[in-house]
Amino acid sequence: MVWKLAANFLLASTLLALVPADAANGQQQQHQQRGPRRAKCLNQDRIQLYDGHDKVLHQRLQSIRNEMRTRPSTQSTEVDAYLVTSYDEHMSDHLMESDQRLKFLSGFSGNSGEAVVTGKSAALWVDARFYDQADHEVNCDWKIFRRGEHPTIGEWIMNELPGDSRVGADPHFVPHSLWINLDRQLNSEFIKLVKLHRNLVDLVWGSR
Repeated sequence: MVWKLAANFLLASTLLALVPADAANGQQQQHQQRGPRRAKCLNQDRIQLYDGHDKVLHQRLQSIRNEMRTRPSTQSTEVDAYLVTSYDEHMSDHLMESDQRLKFLSGFSGNSGEAVVTGKSAALWVDARFYDQADHEVNCDWKIFRRGEHPTIGEWIMNELPGDSRVGADPHFVPHSLWINLDRQLNSEFIKLVKLHRNLVDLVWGSR
């Protein structure tokens, strides 16, 4: 009888000890998903957030979201997220002005980065050396993450979208290794990475 009581006490103690750890892990994941706190975005009201060029960038982001829901643009059913990179069709990151799609969309002028836009969120990944530049150039619609840290692009998408979602991208501007790795990662959560041969940024940008 004594040993049963001792065993039950030990089990209860173990379970109680696990609860704070799980809660802490959950809070850490939520913090990672939100990204680092951006000082310039903490005390601004809605009018300040979308003033001047920031307002232009906000409108471009909304236009991309509209294209994501437009079947003629996606050539099929709508997509739930859209991936944009800093590469041209030759996989060079030293771009002519007309190929700077990531800059057009986000305002980030560095030569290396990736962005994902969903219906409600937008996130940008840059090398650590470009983080301060991105924080200065990108408006408060965007979360900014450092490459090589969590969440990765795939982790962030899987946390933002449910299974059976569709992530669109123009395959001409996504490195093969990135496409393969992201496709494999998203497939594990039944999210599809789909090729869109009409570039949604180009549709918004229009004539150069």
